[in-house]
Amino acid sequence: MIDIATIRGRRKFLFLMWLAVMMLMGMVFQGQCRAEGAKLSEEDRKALEQVGNFHEVRAVTNLPPAIVALCVGEGGSLAERGGKWNATDLVTDESAPMHRLIWAMKGGNYYVVHFEAGGRGHNFHVLVAVMDKEDAKPRLAMDQVGFRKVKNYKAFVESLGQNELKEPPKSK
Repeated sequence: MIDIATIRGRRKFLFLMWLAVMMLMGMVFQGQCRAEGAKLSEEDRKALEQVGNFHEVRAVTNLPPAIVALCVGEGGSLAERGGKWNATDLVTDESAPMHRLIWAMKGGNYYVVHFEAGGRGHNFHVLVAVMDKEDAKPRLAMDQVGFRKVKNYKAFVESLGQNELKEPPKSK
C-alpha cells in the first residue's frame, strides 16, 4: 500500500532541494556579474581618483542622453534627485521612471552616475562612462551594482578597490 504522507514528504523534500540548488546558482551568477562590473582599467581608475577634476552634474537634464540611456536602457528615463519614481515592482504611476538619480559627476570625458533602480529588487548602481565627444557613443567603463547608497563621489573613489558598493571603513 502507498502511504500518502510518505509521498507528500518526498515531494516536499525534493522541492526544497530544488529550491536550494536554484538559490545557490542565483548567488553564484550574481556574484560573477557583480565582479565583472567592478573591473576598471588602470587608466580609468587613475582618472577617477583625480577627485579635483570632477564637478557635480545637478540634474538629469544636464547629462547627455547617451549617458542616461546607458543607465536605464534605450527609451527609459531617470527621475531627478528626490523626484517621483516607482521604487518597487508595484507600479503606481505608469509615467514615473523605474530609476532615480542620486548624484552624478563629470570630469573631462568621464561621467560617473550613481542611481537607484526600483522593481523586484531595489538596488543601487554606480555607472562610469567615457564619452569623447558630446555626440559620440559612450564607452562603459564600469557598472557596479550593490545594495547600499554611496554617500558621495569621494566615498565612491575610496571604495573603488572593493567588489561591492559600500561606504569605506571609517578611519580612526
